[in-house]
Amino acid sequence: DFKFELPSAGIREFRLTLPVLRDPAGALATMLAAGQEAHLSVMRGEVQQFADRFEKEHGLRLDFRAAAVTALIELSRKEGRTARAICEDRFKDFPYGLKLIARNTGRTTFTIGKVAVDRPDKTLSLWITESYGRQA
Repeated sequence: DFKFELPSAGIREFRLTLPVLRDPAGALATMLAAGQEAHLSVMRGEVQQFADRFEKEHGLRLDFRAAAVTALIELSRKEGRTARAICEDRFKDFPYGLKLIARNTGRTTFTIGKVAVDRPDKTLSLWITESYGRQA
């Protein structure tokens, strides 16, 4: 089982220890869970790196909610692309649109929820329309 499960889990090191010999199935489950959590941590980091770079380049802060990060990770897995690549694709129009909103409202922080991940263009359009309604 180790031979088939570990390579696809991205685990690069395997140590044969007494606990592994005593409970191979339990050890494998533990290793796979640890590998899964490490992979999730990397993908969460990619989303945060995207947000940090976006703020540095555009002066606008993206605050990704947990549900949005989860949705991005699911898309990453489904499409076989990095979470960062998914963000770059999904939010490609956000610099221009959010700058317009910032100009209209002074707002510089934007909360990104699951709906924004699922329908980024519709969300951005709605936010822009609302920003014109709030102009003084």
